[in-house]
Amino acid sequence: MERATDSTAGTASAEGRPVGDRPRRSRRRLVVLVLLALVVALVVVTAWIGLRAFEAATSLRSVADDVRQVEADVRAGRTGGLPAAADRIQRDAARAERATSGPAWWIAERLPLVGVDAAAVRTVAAGVDRLASGALTPLAEVADSLDPSSLRPVDGRVDLAPLVAAAPALQSASAVAERVGRDVGALDPGALHGPLVGPVVELQRGLSTATSVLDTASRLASALPPMLGADGPRQYLTLFLNSGELRTQGGIVGAMALVTADDGRLTLTDQASTRDLPRWSEPVLPLSDPELAIGTDQLGRYIQNTVMLPETPRVGELAAEMWRQATGQSVDGVVLVDPVALAYVLDATGDVRHPDGDVLTPDTLVQTLLLDAYAEQSDPQESDAFFAAAASATFEALAAGAGDPADLIDALMRATDERRLSVWSTHPEEQGLITGSAIDGALLTGGHDGAVGVFLDNTSGWKTDTFLRSDVSVENARCDGGELTMDVALTLTSTLPADADDLPYYVVGDGSTGSRSAPSGCASRSTHRSTAPSRRSAAGRTSSAHRGRRSPAATSRSSPRR
Repeated sequence: MERATDSTAGTASAEGRPVGDRPRRSRRRLVVLVLLALVVALVVVTAWIGLRAFEAATSLRSVADDVRQVEADVRAGRTGGLPAAADRIQRDAARAERATSGPAWWIAERLPLVGVDAAAVRTVAAGVDRLASGALTPLAEVADSLDPSSLRPVDGRVDLAPLVAAAPALQSASAVAERVGRDVGALDPGALHGPLVGPVVELQRGLSTATSVLDTASRLASALPPMLGADGPRQYLTLFLNSGELRTQGGIVGAMALVTADDGRLTLTDQASTRDLPRWSEPVLPLSDPELAIGTDQLGRYIQNTVMLPETPRVGELAAEMWRQATGQSVDGVVLVDPVALAYVLDATGDVRHPDGDVLTPDTLVQTLLLDAYAEQSDPQESDAFFAAAASATFEALAAGAGDPADLIDALMRATDERRLSVWSTHPEEQGLITGSAIDGALLTGGHDGAVGVFLDNTSGWKTDTFLRSDVSVENARCDGGELTMDVALTLTSTLPADADDLPYYVVGDGSTGSRSAPSGCASRSTHRSTAPSRRSAAGRTSSAHRGRRSPAATSRSSPRR
């Protein structure tokens, strides 16, 4: 009798093994092989990523070294090696960019923990590559034009051709640097790990500085040739500020000069005292209610008080109109400069001799102008004349090309950074290039959003602010309902010497205005609250800026003391 069999039962092989076990064993073997392949692939990809990361890091370190050297060379006025450095930087930057592109790096950016670092490295590498090819290489092509020595006056004339030649490259480089700075600036260092944080923060700061410098250089290269008379003669009213009697812009107008610029040649064509201009019975231009609230109608009636506004363009309009009405001359712009800025210029040009015979040095200029001139002169008109002659001697040294051009550029940049030098142009296109730069002197309209200013105006009429020391601090800041409120503390300290009575009355006061200078060591402190709509940065965080101005004499290393 035959036994019935189940069709689904396993069939024995010739060796006695069930035939149905083979597919299961094959599938297990396949899974093992796949897992091994994945492990090998992961090891290979990880090794490949590691090699690419090492290559990128090595290239970027080389770029950083070259960039630091380029920065040092440019600051020192050495531009001859810029083309070779640009070639090296572009080569290394391109290698770093290639190392952080492709499928392997795409995978790396999606791995847990290290993905954000890989993405940051790619952003940095791509940005540096764009910066090298789009900014540094074009600048290297006009390296000769960027040499500070090309701007040295020869026989009183600056050759404007190098500036004209460099302007397009500077504009292109500035635009590229701004885009790269925006991309790299969007990285959040707090989300990165280990040794990557420091270099990214350093790069963000460096790009911020480079963007600012290139933007300023681009603006100046475009604006300076026409402003210096490339297209015809220009005339500028220069207001020399006396910080012994403070005004918002840094000091009362102590002297004036008319400067003519013609094809790069600067000439001092006229000088005047504030006493040479009348005191108008009505403002020379209509004043707004806020302007009247800040400075009363004196803003538009006295040349000395036009500088009570923290707004060089408006100061320029008022001063230029006063000059026109008094002399019949229309000017192309107004320049404001204080004594400390003149001292910075002397750092670059060297000592100058005052027409009276005194030698003016960077260490003695401020004391000479703000103290000695008054101590040695009993007549205020003589003191004003001394002040004007000193400013004229400094200008003539500058126009003659004395000193090292690189040092002079550093001096002028320092003066503008400290808001000691500002310029306004009557020509809209040039003023558009000035606006938003450090030289615009425009807190209200210069694009300084969210800024808070603390400004000092001396209404006593006396000139003792040479001895004034100030300290400004933000004690509290908070944002409520879209408004930013800050408590700002201002501390003023007098360092007036005990023998101040030996100074002329027009320095220390005679009590006729109801005030007299405080003796040495006296201090006063006040706290003010400022409220303004808050502004948000690109990262969504509330941001604000605080600007305070000390007495120029107080912050100078040549601060006058007795």
